[in-house]
Amino acid sequence: MKTIKLFIILFALCNLSIPTTINSQWYQQSIPVSNPIVGLEFVDSLRGWAATSSYQDTSYILYTTNGGNNWNIQLKITGIEFEVLDAVDSSVIYLGGYKYSVPTWTTLLLKSTNAGTNWVDMNMTVSIGFDDMFFVNRDSGYMCENTIVELYRTTNGGVNWERKINGINQFPYKLFFINYSTGYCGGDFTLFKTINSGDNWFAINGFSAIVKSIFFLNENSGWVGLANSRLARTTNGGLNWSYQLPNFSVGSTTDLYFYDSLKGWGGTRLSRILKTTTSGNVWGYQRDSSASYTISFIDSSNGWTGDIGISQTTNGGGIITHINSYTNFIPEDYKLYQNYPNPFNSQTKISFEVKSNSFVKLIIYDITGREINIWQSNGILLSGRHEFLFDAGGLSSGVYFYKLEAVHKKVLFFLVRVRK
Repeated sequence: MKTIKLFIILFALCNLSIPTTINSQWYQQSIPVSNPIVGLEFVDSLRGWAATSSYQDTSYILYTTNGGNNWNIQLKITGIEFEVLDAVDSSVIYLGGYKYSVPTWTTLLLKSTNAGTNWVDMNMTVSIGFDDMFFVNRDSGYMCENTIVELYRTTNGGVNWERKINGINQFPYKLFFINYSTGYCGGDFTLFKTINSGDNWFAINGFSAIVKSIFFLNENSGWVGLANSRLARTTNGGLNWSYQLPNFSVGSTTDLYFYDSLKGWGGTRLSRILKTTTSGNVWGYQRDSSASYTISFIDSSNGWTGDIGISQTTNGGGIITHINSYTNFIPEDYKLYQNYPNPFNSQTKISFEVKSNSFVKLIIYDITGREINIWQSNGILLSGRHEFLFDAGGLSSGVYFYKLEAVHKKVLFFLVRVRK
């Protein structure tokens, strides 16, 4: 029979208030279709659009006017594959994809000037696939394709497009513009920059993997997400970059958003969304059952993710988890240590030791025994000592429990959250 060890430590509570409800984290919203989400854009806390991929030859555009509490089908169309969505403002929206009929396909660009009530086919004269699209304003925008080296610009709202690839010698995957003149294009392993609206591009940095996402907060501060679980940051407009590596596998960082120079999120297409409160120096993650291929935030609290459905947060996603591992020794047993500091304000470290390579789960409960956060190893966690950084910024003051489960060991502790 497997042995279960239980350790409990008590603390003076110092008149702390005990939470009676769990604060909002990421919650899945109900949508009227089962197609995967390929584009998601919100223009304020109420109005947003989502585009789906094709399923049984049918694609959809969904629309909400109440933050996603209700999603309605705004457009249902057959023989179409949507790829990218760009809501320039509350009225003008662009939707890129292609029309297909075996064995051929043609480029499709739909445009709405009345919040999606009506859509106009722009009758594209160029034949490329939409891998990304970025509009700087209602009239000026760019699109690119990564199966061939193609990048185009429009200055009249998508009526006409000019080829703008001078200086780009790799397949373009991602676009981001800070303003009308300055923009970036992510290639196979290189980031390209323009300072004259795409007339000329020049390579500014080589990376170790494909550039899958780009976000610039201003002309100096920017981040890229790569296809090898890495990110990179610049503070001088792309001249120099420093790698940032989450201590867990995320695959490709498919989308990025930063609210300010410290706080940002990254989509991963897994059941977790990256988050940092340190400019990316430390990345943790939050649980998201919808996955997070595409993300849309309107401020530091209200955000949505889309992939296998749509999820929403109203508090920035709540708890952040992060782990450091030290595997240069083999512990004698499975051990869970008291968190430090305790009591704590927003962050505390929970350390534990794993005797042998194991699947590990760390669960945090509130005073009523409800699970508020679960961290589990993506695969087998190596023998050694591990430090789990618990960010409880979204939790009320009170007493919480944490439990370690590994092989046939279960260990429980108290921790005390003090909100200042």
